[in-house]
Amino acid sequence: AARPALSHLTVLTNVPAAQLAVMQIKGDSVLPFIERLKDTSDLTQWYRTARLVGTLGTNAEPAIPLLLAGLTASERTNRPPRNVVLESVLGALTRIHRRPDLCVPALAGLLDSTDPNDRYQALLALRAFGGDAKPVVEDIARCINNSRPWIWVQQEGLSLLEILDPEAAATTQLKQRP
Repeated sequence: AARPALSHLTVLTNVPAAQLAVMQIKGDSVLPFIERLKDTSDLTQWYRTARLVGTLGTNAEPAIPLLLAGLTASERTNRPPRNVVLESVLGALTRIHRRPDLCVPALAGLLDSTDPNDRYQALLALRAFGGDAKPVVEDIARCINNSRPWIWVQQEGLSLLEILDPEAAATTQLKQRP
């Protein structure tokens, strides 16, 4: 049904969203688009591509190792802001929600971040993996206990813990600020 739009989209040769749309309309493989994530030299372009890759949902499973590599690359920069890159990666991983063997440990590593937003975003992404996130229950409980000043992080962690391990959730209590 979108074929009539092809002539309009092909004019937008420098617009990644249009390029991806053309690939999808034509039924072409999106792997060349996903492979753009190999180049982390321009993180602004990279995170925009990551967001688009996330729109492919489970079809973007081949992007997971490249997205996780982007987490590492984001640690080395302030431009664009690290949190923008992180949100792009976590958003894409949440939409793809495949390869828990790779994603869940990487997400659990963010639960110890000094930035409460990193912790919160990681908890949201872990939620997308459902029962596959159960191996990191202890990490989630530690995150709850170590997030004392950030009640919203504690609440999200406890909510996830109630899904993954109701027994552990029952023994974990939210600690208010003194």
